[in-house]
Amino acid sequence: LLSFTISLNDPSEYEGGGTWFEALGKAVDAPAAGHVIMFPGKVEHGGQPISRGTRYIIVLFMGYGINRSGRPRGHILRTLHELAAKLSVPKDEL
Repeated sequence: LLSFTISLNDPSEYEGGGTWFEALGKAVDAPAAGHVIMFPGKVEHGGQPISRGTRYIIVLFMGYGINRSGRPRGHILRTLHELAAKLSVPKDEL
């Protein structure tokens, strides 16, 4: 199961919020409207309170099973890391 949090408004419109990841010891929020935070659904996480304004998001869960694409397992994550490297985005910001 993959979990996605899609930000619908700019972080300047609210304070607080984001998704808390226990393993990171911090909350992560999308840097702008239209950006996505994606993570394995099994990772311990939770929503942080909003202290000002309103945060609008779409939460999406995507299950996966048999790989019928013909591509090797992990292809999408490797492609994302390769793209991030080309764009000079540190892995910890993915």
